[in-house]
Amino acid sequence: MFELNEHPGEQLFSDLLFGSPESPLVYNPNAIDIYIDPQHFMRWLASVQPDEPITGNYQIDCSNMCEFACLYLGLKLYDKPRIIDRMRMYYGRFGGWEHYWASYINHSDEEYFVDLTLRQFIDDAPELAIVKAHNERKPGRYSYLSPPDKLKDYIDSYEDTLFKIYSSPMHIK
Repeated sequence: MFELNEHPGEQLFSDLLFGSPESPLVYNPNAIDIYIDPQHFMRWLASVQPDEPITGNYQIDCSNMCEFACLYLGLKLYDKPRIIDRMRMYYGRFGGWEHYWASYINHSDEEYFVDLTLRQFIDDAPELAIVKAHNERKPGRYSYLSPPDKLKDYIDSYEDTLFKIYSSPMHIK
């Protein structure tokens, strides 16, 4: 039988998954100078995932779609070098849950996480969550173990297939 043991200085995994954060995340929608419409993301998601119906409940519809959210941002901003060159893609955890998210380094060289799927973890998170970048292995926080990839490099690595398989968000009204 497998048993979880707490190690000094570490959280129990169940605490990371279901624990309450010490303080809520502070959302800062004005920290980035680009416009991202979460409802446009949902329409694009419906177009690329026709077998997964959109229910209209953002929390349900964005669940398990975090890599698609990064893909959406990369495809949408791909031809805008001033923006895409300042974006990164992270893989890590939110609390204890595996997760992908993007970041944007604004003109003040401050990095902010840009997350279209945070509501799957936090009921009252905005559809577009923008928070100051951090790396904390705690409940209700983002943590990563390796450096992020440039979002443009992620798109470039799959360019031959991505643009053939997925429609550009620019073609969605």
